[in-house]
Amino acid sequence: MIAMLPDAIGNHVFKVSVTDLAGQTTVQDLTFHYGQVTLETADLWQNTATLKIVPSATAASATLEYKRSTDDAWQQATVSDNGNGTFTAAIEPTWSSSTNEMGKTVYEPDYATGVFAGTTYDYRLKLDGTEKETGRFTTAKGDVIPNADMSEWSTVSRAGLSGSKDVPYPNKTGDSFWDCGNNGITTDLCSSTTDKFGAAAPAAKLQSKNMFVLAAGNLFTGSFNYASMTGTVKFGSKYTYTARPKALRVKYHATTGDIDIVRSQNPHLQLLMPVPWHRVDLQLIMVARDRKRRRAVGVQLTPVFVQLCAAGAKCHPNYLHFDGIIPESRRIPRIIPPLLMV
Repeated sequence: MIAMLPDAIGNHVFKVSVTDLAGQTTVQDLTFHYGQVTLETADLWQNTATLKIVPSATAASATLEYKRSTDDAWQQATVSDNGNGTFTAAIEPTWSSSTNEMGKTVYEPDYATGVFAGTTYDYRLKLDGTEKETGRFTTAKGDVIPNADMSEWSTVSRAGLSGSKDVPYPNKTGDSFWDCGNNGITTDLCSSTTDKFGAAAPAAKLQSKNMFVLAAGNLFTGSFNYASMTGTVKFGSKYTYTARPKALRVKYHATTGDIDIVRSQNPHLQLLMPVPWHRVDLQLIMVARDRKRRRAVGVQLTPVFVQLCAAGAKCHPNYLHFDGIIPESRRIPRIIPPLLMV
């Protein structure tokens, strides 16, 4: 019925009135959309989409432009003729390459092209050079990393120096995405807290502790198993991405103290962070206090390169390398700070 209307393309609003046996009436709008363009597929990892075009009248050619609803500039989709009176529009991102400080080639998409998670796009269709339809579609939201907000904790039995005991576990019951090393020895290394951000935003509390050795507060994706003064650790948990991530964002609060334990005189600090994407613009600042000079010393760790390794290669695959050198005038003993690896 809608297709037979003179101006069929667009939204059509019907008012539906319902009256119950008590004589109470409710009126609601019911909207139907009739269009010549339908979103068929959206691959949010490849950032591609296909739209099917079914003209309401015979057309020799079709063009389709699209843009993010917040943008002004339109992008051109690639339209192919299916040979049966319909067309297919393909949307793909444009990639650019650059060389980083280590001479490695890195790639980055133009976010104005292609389709990305949780984004609304406008499109306009032209048939035989005349604009025939405008519309809008929204892609699905991106992935949610399990317990990334640290809101769900449980306990797990872990071996320690004097037998097994229940220790804090940064996963809801039945899950095993995050873990902490050496929590069976002392539960202070990693625990849940609401002290800094409130009950509505619980967080993981990481703190280093001096036992018979200096143990670092730690939290990572993967697993840790302790057995008789030895342990095995597996960094990284399998995770199926359905959308390409754009960035890593971490909210943190740090309390620093005097350096009173020295393990080495090496002023060089290096941090390895596994990343599932090709480029991350991120800097880390580590702050310690020089015990002799009683003043804060900042060490900036800057991303050096992302190392992508072939199978069997002797290197850290998909790891982002951070390096920092403490200036000669500020050389201090190395400490082991709390470490977050995701």
